[in-house]
Amino acid sequence: MFVSNSIRQSAKPTLLRKYNLDAIVRQLQIHAPLSRAELVRKTGMSYPTVMKICDRLIEEKLIETCDAKKHALGRPGNPLRMARDVSQIISISLGPDSYRVAVAGLDGTIIKERQLSLPKSYQKLLIDIESDVSRLKRERRARTVGLGVSIPGTLTTHSSTKLQTINSPNVPILNGKSLSQDISHCTKTHTVVSETMHCQLRAESIQGQAVDLDDYVILNYRGGLGLAVVSNGKKVTSSGSTGGEIGHIVIDPLGERCGCGNRGCLETLSTDIALLKAISRKLKRDVSLDEMIIMLQDSSHLFSKEIDFTLDYLAMSAGVTINLFRPQVLFLNGHFLEADPSLLKRLIDKIKLRSLKQFFQRCRISIAKSDTLQGAALAVVDQLINELHSEY
Repeated sequence: MFVSNSIRQSAKPTLLRKYNLDAIVRQLQIHAPLSRAELVRKTGMSYPTVMKICDRLIEEKLIETCDAKKHALGRPGNPLRMARDVSQIISISLGPDSYRVAVAGLDGTIIKERQLSLPKSYQKLLIDIESDVSRLKRERRARTVGLGVSIPGTLTTHSSTKLQTINSPNVPILNGKSLSQDISHCTKTHTVVSETMHCQLRAESIQGQAVDLDDYVILNYRGGLGLAVVSNGKKVTSSGSTGGEIGHIVIDPLGERCGCGNRGCLETLSTDIALLKAISRKLKRDVSLDEMIIMLQDSSHLFSKEIDFTLDYLAMSAGVTINLFRPQVLFLNGHFLEADPSLLKRLIDKIKLRSLKQFFQRCRISIAKSDTLQGAALAVVDQLINELHSEY
């Protein structure tokens, strides 16, 4: 991220200082460990500017020194990275039937995580989260600088109260709730709640494969069916929301009831949960997600009909996405495609039939390498850095 001298000279000092801070944080999130000299080379800033910003970030315990890199020639550097030992973020990703809780570094690196069943009531969820957060704070000596939560659904900010409330067809216990305020209150930890697809985009741009991409989409097929789009280097938003509700396009008006209230929505046919329900019906018993993945790894041929049905509708979702947005890359985030390497190839063959030839040929289709837990942590970092902006 290099800024020419002409741009630097024309920029307002306050804006430039904020840009410099953001540039150093991004370099450390993506390329760390980096010495101060390397940050000078990568950003084009002066050495005193880099020193001043790094010293401030170290003082705030947002970055830290780490083991010196071994260079072939010369003395070892004194590299920096986003904090991981002195500070931590607790990250939570909520899903339709379960949630995951983790400790993360400020670069989004997941240090440890566990998965738990989603409680039936909102009050029980708050109690469980309070217990999880207390336990994770005790287990590590690092300072907890915030708590990030990824939620499936949309957030609405009310102008009169500044509170955010949730609308989540897939996790109805969250509907109308101000989760960030409630978790902050019960855990005594500043909490940032973000939509799932915002977390997915943030993670893929820092920890995943989209670092240098300007045109890409992410299709999340885990519980619901979420869509996030980056076009010409900017994320596409609507009313402040990052994710598109492609999953609630009605395909079969007489089909299965969706969490939104309609029948036959696309996400009832094309997701991990859709395949899980189909396999459960075939076996005439409830099957867990972990059990389904093992079944697909060991004997996917036994469920070829159910797999093909789910792949058909996931391909329809991907084909529509490619035709509408013409991305360089389509990232897929979920579980069942990773159980058997042949499934992705089968899906791509089906997508080819569902999308226009010229758009399909220019689009690479790949499994996403990032996770919403990482994105939830990075959303906390974004807010912490924005608060530092006020000092510049």
